[in-house]
Amino acid sequence: MAFDFSQFLQQVDPLDEYDIERLNGGLVNITIRAKKYARSTSSDDPGLFPGHSSLILKYAPPYIAAVGESAPFSQYRQVIEARALEFLASNEDILAAQRNCRVSIPKLLYMDIEQHVLVLEDLGSDLVILDEWLAPRPHSGRMEPGSASCNNVAARVGIFMAALHTLDVSPEVLDTFVNAATSNLVRNEIVGNIRNQLEQFQPLDWDADEVSLAIKTQFEEKGGKDVFSIGDFWTGSILVNADGSNICIVDWEFAGAGKPLQDMTQLGQRLNLYCFTVPIN
Repeated sequence: MAFDFSQFLQQVDPLDEYDIERLNGGLVNITIRAKKYARSTSSDDPGLFPGHSSLILKYAPPYIAAVGESAPFSQYRQVIEARALEFLASNEDILAAQRNCRVSIPKLLYMDIEQHVLVLEDLGSDLVILDEWLAPRPHSGRMEPGSASCNNVAARVGIFMAALHTLDVSPEVLDTFVNAATSNLVRNEIVGNIRNQLEQFQPLDWDADEVSLAIKTQFEEKGGKDVFSIGDFWTGSILVNADGSNICIVDWEFAGAGKPLQDMTQLGQRLNLYCFTVPIN
């Protein structure tokens, strides 16, 4: 690991001892689960995280974690995620939507801005990303969900996202989520690279130049009403337990102003791709 989580926890919560488990699914950060297993003292002091037997820690390296140092990325993204979690935790409409849809957002418990670490509540060790829920890995012991369970999860996520996208958020609040580094990353590495990506899949049924130009033009378009958006909403953003009763939406480091269908379009294209690449009964 690029970061010593055990040492970090010893610094901030020396009264408890933790086991560390690396988690899969994240692309831009390094994420672990820390489970308390002992107390290093007989003190009655409850420690920094009372009532939590396990925690989720996210470290933001100065690059995209899944790529490495060749892909630098501003650590300011963690400030954005912390702001998003605090904003959502204080918004009555979102709290009501979470209750009604039975969709959870992790609470921010602690932030170390100098070491670029967020400590979040652990919403369940039985949660897996949506990809793995739809098509469990061999020998995982999980069953593929039935259509009724899939429809139920989809409806609850959809209703929650509708509540998120219809929040009355002022331009001044949205401005606090501006991160130029994120915008530049998307513009240069994703949108700006569309033409090269399309070239890898020739021959195509459409003109690569026309498609890449249309995408670039739409990305740069201004105007229209902005909504509060997750900003990077895909199957890795949705965690689900085995029977679909527990849903959690995570990874808010790209949150901020977005277009009304931005999040759902991204999720939809990921699921569409998934249907072509993963055998689902």
